[in-house]
Amino acid sequence: MLWPVMEELPVVVPHPQISHRLLPNGGVVLVFASGARETVDAFREEITLEVKPNGELVYAHSWGMPGGDFAERSSCALVATET
Repeated sequence: MLWPVMEELPVVVPHPQISHRLLPNGGVVLVFASGARETVDAFREEITLEVKPNGELVYAHSWGMPGGDFAERSSCALVATET
């Protein structure tokens, strides 16, 4: 379960894990969601976390407003560097 706290939402919405996939390169992809992406009459959201073998973490945020398209809206990669 993922409990994201976001400035855009007035409440904390739980996001159960809906998928878990091991990648051929040894990485893993986890997807957490609130609402099904196919639902068009309500807000729905997915947060995808990909952990790559080199330790890089990719975060992707997808969502759709009621009556709107569901799409990835933002993402970022967190990469460890030596200091």
